Amino acid sequence: MKNLQVNGIYFCDVGKMILGLLELDLHIPESHSLKDKRSIVKSIISKIRNKYNVSVGEMEHQDLCQRALIGIVCVSQNEHDLRRIFGRIEQEVFDMYLVEKIQGKISVFSPDS
Repeated sequence: MKNLQVNGIYFCDVGKMILGLLELDLHIPESHSLKDKRSIVKSIISKIRNKYNVSVGEMEHQDLCQRALIGIVCVSQNEHDLRRIFGRIEQEVFDMYLVEKIQGKISVFSPDS
């Protein structure tokens, strides 16, 4: 492992790391108010964060009561594991909640790309 110092901050080279982003654009047909939507979205975010130890947040459409864009970020050592985790998360969201997928998008970032 190599250590690097930049502006007084030490960084440790831990090898190859891959960053993944899953964007879930959701339609929430059972929501009839922003309060309904907020309850559903907070529940989804909380369960994903706690079960998978990933960073999760609502990214767009905060002013629409039947639509939400949820962003999920994960770090791994390989792309295969990222895609497997994201597949599990996506399946769980659609199995557990009354939401419909408008679009799901996975982006992968690595130092090599």
